[in-house]
Amino acid sequence: MRKTLLFIVTYLMLSIIVLPSLAANEPDQDIKVYVNDTLVQFDVAPIFINNRTMVPIRAVFEAMGADVQWNDSIKTAIIIKGEKRVQIQLNNHSALVDGVSVQMDVPATGINGRILVPVRFISENLGLKVDWVNSTKTAFISEPSTPVNSGNLQNWGKFTSDGVWNYHILQNNILVREHGGTKKQEKIADHIICDLQLDQEWIYCIGTDKGINKIIRLNKENGVKEVLSDTAVNSFQLVNGWLYYSNAENSNLLYRTKYNGTETMKILRDGNFTPKSWFVQNGFIYYQDLRSRLICRARIDGSEATVLTNVYGVSNASNNSLLAQNTGVSYHLKLIDNDFLYFVLETGPVQDTGYRVPGVYRLPIAGGRSELINDKIPLSM
Repeated sequence: MRKTLLFIVTYLMLSIIVLPSLAANEPDQDIKVYVNDTLVQFDVAPIFINNRTMVPIRAVFEAMGADVQWNDSIKTAIIIKGEKRVQIQLNNHSALVDGVSVQMDVPATGINGRILVPVRFISENLGLKVDWVNSTKTAFISEPSTPVNSGNLQNWGKFTSDGVWNYHILQNNILVREHGGTKKQEKIADHIICDLQLDQEWIYCIGTDKGINKIIRLNKENGVKEVLSDTAVNSFQLVNGWLYYSNAENSNLLYRTKYNGTETMKILRDGNFTPKSWFVQNGFIYYQDLRSRLICRARIDGSEATVLTNVYGVSNASNNSLLAQNTGVSYHLKLIDNDFLYFVLETGPVQDTGYRVPGVYRLPIAGGRSELINDKIPLSM
């Protein structure tokens, strides 16, 4: 009887000690991972080990377009992406990146037939950017990207080029293309309005379908037309396999959908998403928040909205009731590059910074103080 009681007490004590450790290493369904703006679907969920976020390498690297192979004899995954070659061995702290040994602070771990590695290993050794948002337990992994033809979109996207053909929207809303070498011209479609953007074999634009302006795409070779939005659209941007767009009936909302028109979702509200007033770049959306009237940025899933500057202003979103309180300042976002946002300040006094000279300003994309770069207001940018 004493032996039985001793065994039970010992078992319970071991359970108290061991079970929390096991629970800490169980897959966490709440961890989300985005690769190049797309949520990755895992058959084995990511996990926290020793305060490190571990992610399955096959799902993550294949989402980047890499080739992932498995050598069962040496329990090693081989990842090839372009000229980069990575070898990761199960239960090993060391990995080979282009033949050079790299240490991981947590070894490659096997769970249900998948190998997981620290997400930081991916960023530090493959030249990718990895951001961790603790409040939502989300990792954003991205390769550098820029909007398609952002400068031309600021001029309503009436022209674009793929290096061989130049595409124009004529005044009568006919889309034509002209060969850069032979100057041969061809008609592609009628009823094309604006926002020409190209991706591989497709031409994306806003065109009229049954009397409503919608996002459509046209095949470059055969002119096949596909309508991608159900409702009227007044502007869109094409980034990393996604179409970001605003509804013509309510330009305070921003949506995104896959290039083929599937997986549509609402991601931001209460913003100025009228044409030429917002940007998507490197995993962030840059816009003016209509409640605070401040320039902000948010993640591509709508999370972590952050104020970038203390300049208050009245937006050009004239159909929004949130703009009833006029601060006496008017500014408009115009351009973006890898380092700065550019906006035009049209009128003067700013609530908390005194008077600012009207003109063109630039603002660091991570936020900070804006800088006047031209005291003349241009007709266009």
